Amino acid sequence: MNRTEENAFFGVPLWVAAGVTAVALRRRVVVQALVAVVLVSSWLSLGEEVTLHGTPLGVPGPWALVEHLPVVENVLPTRFALVTLPALGVLLALGAEAVRRAVDRVLDLPGPGLALGLSAAVLALLPVLPTPLVVDPRPQVPAFFSEGTWREVVDPGGSVLAAPPPTVADARALEWQAAARWGFPVVAGYFVGPDGSAERAGQYGATPTGLTVWLAQVAEAGSAVPVSAEDRDGFVEDLRAGRVDAIVLPEDRPAADALRTSLREVFGTPEHTGGVYVWDVRALTDGAR
Repeated sequence: MNRTEENAFFGVPLWVAAGVTAVALRRRVVVQALVAVVLVSSWLSLGEEVTLHGTPLGVPGPWALVEHLPVVENVLPTRFALVTLPALGVLLALGAEAVRRAVDRVLDLPGPGLALGLSAAVLALLPVLPTPLVVDPRPQVPAFFSEGTWREVVDPGGSVLAAPPPTVADARALEWQAAARWGFPVVAGYFVGPDGSAERAGQYGATPTGLTVWLAQVAEAGSAVPVSAEDRDGFVEDLRAGRVDAIVLPEDRPAADALRTSLREVFGTPEHTGGVYVWDVRALTDGAR
């Protein structure tokens, strides 16, 4: 999961504080209800297989019992931890209040109990204090798209293939579309759709093709990946299936040199304009429309 989905870490002190509170106040109905919510939701959040430090343990999780049911199959189990969170928070508040009352009753003084209760709550929350999130500047949309130059190589009904295609982790090609007022479709993208199988299961992004897989391999390796004559024929068929008019490679993209060299060997010399390298492939794909 990415940083935005890291919602299941509460830290040992918080669990200890919640456990002590649950035992000390176990006769209270509200505490019993909160404990039930915490146990069930945290149990479900373990998913279909229990993991430890990111390593699967081979132990089936509770989610394995229901993961194939309609609707439920699309739920992310880790998000059940978001149900656990408020219940733990209320338990912590009840525990801090119980500490305050107990200390004030023993010392017969207002004040020390509140300080001790708040201090205990703060200590329990220290491990989950937010940490800095490292971010990178958003890449600027190439002038090729923002200034409308794309219209010279993309006909109505044609699409653009970014090199490599957009994925969940790198969706900058979708920003090109936004800058161009959605004037063209792109191959692949960040969306949830059917996987193309008879079962029509859901998946993130488009089903990979030989061409998109090859581009991703070149980008990851940072060097050329050999292709055969059969591969080249398959690439052309992929372009036709996607109604691609232009392959576009931003000049500032990581592994741009390897991608440019590889694409040049297959599709010829590109045009360098507006911050991108463009391969006009309409001669290969016009017959597909």
